[in-house]
Amino acid sequence: MKSRQAGFTLVEIAIVLVIIGLLLGGVLKGQELINSAKVKNFATDFRNVPLFIYGYQDKFKALPGDDSSPGNQHPGTLRNGTAVVLDQPRLVPPAPAMALLKGMEFGHGN
Repeated sequence: MKSRQAGFTLVEIAIVLVIIGLLLGGVLKGQELINSAKVKNFATDFRNVPLFIYGYQDKFKALPGDDSSPGNQHPGTLRNGTAVVLDQPRLVPPAPAMALLKGMEFGHGN
């Protein structure tokens, strides 16, 4: 005598719900770990900015932005202290800007 099953049993539904719950829990925990890593990297980068500023100050004896003769440190990049004029095309920014951007990731979605 064969009995026809018209639907799922409670055990089958319970197993499916447990599997779905485990998958969702894993995905959410992974997302939390990714977000906390982003925050930690940002905090580290933020702590490094004063180091770059002090390094610039030690090297050029002036703070970035307050330098009275910035063209002398980076010939061909600044004229008259205000306008940016490049003598030749450059693929990288001047050294102080590069130092500030070193290690920082912008717009990568990481």
